[in-house]
Amino acid sequence: MNLLDIIYEVPQLLQVTDSDSRKALQATCRQLRHLVHTTASVVRFGTQRQSSEADARLLSSGTWTHLEAMNFRPVNMSVKAIAVLSQGHWPLLKVLVLSNNLLGVCGMEHFSHGRWPALATLELHCVGMRTKMMEQLQHATLACLSSLILSENKMAESACWAELVKGEWPNLTHLDLSSNNINISFLGQLKNAKWPLLGSLNLHGALSKFKFSATRQAQHEPFQGLAQCDWHQL
Repeated sequence: MNLLDIIYEVPQLLQVTDSDSRKALQATCRQLRHLVHTTASVVRFGTQRQSSEADARLLSSGTWTHLEAMNFRPVNMSVKAIAVLSQGHWPLLKVLVLSNNLLGVCGMEHFSHGRWPALATLELHCVGMRTKMMEQLQHATLACLSSLILSENKMAESACWAELVKGEWPNLTHLDLSSNNINISFLGQLKNAKWPLLGSLNLHGALSKFKFSATRQAQHEPFQGLAQCDWHQL
């Protein structure tokens, strides 16, 4: 049982206690919740823990004055939990890790409707990203996004890559697309991406399906799209 469990379970414990004990527990619970809300800077759920709607609702309640990072990797988040989380107010949140959770289209839609005014790092490693989910992602308001992790999603659909390029993230400096199935058409579309500050692009294991020709000119053809990108920091 962790701290969130304790805070959430206390109301149920109150049903089997006498009046004086209830008052003491209620006061302790309020003080503990206030302490967590006003001092915690990082919240991380344990590996393989089932993240329920109740957990997300507890996180979304109250004002977190110092919270800068939340890590939900991996906790089998439900769509309802993502919906509740996205309704919260996270004025200082800079890092959000949702990796290894199968978010689905509904989960990503809820995320796109959330308010993330300070979010700089978004980790979506191995979330089953597909075209409709990418469409929702590029509609999310992420003005401060500087690092986007999309590794190991096995993305192969041309439409999915086309939606990624539409994302308007003017502060994006790092993009991780490793262990995906990148196609040549995507490399050609990259020159249209609006990521002027991009300085790091991870394509490790994402170009393995390309069959390079023995001739120098043909060998460089898949990367001509990259060569046309106006990324002075890369």
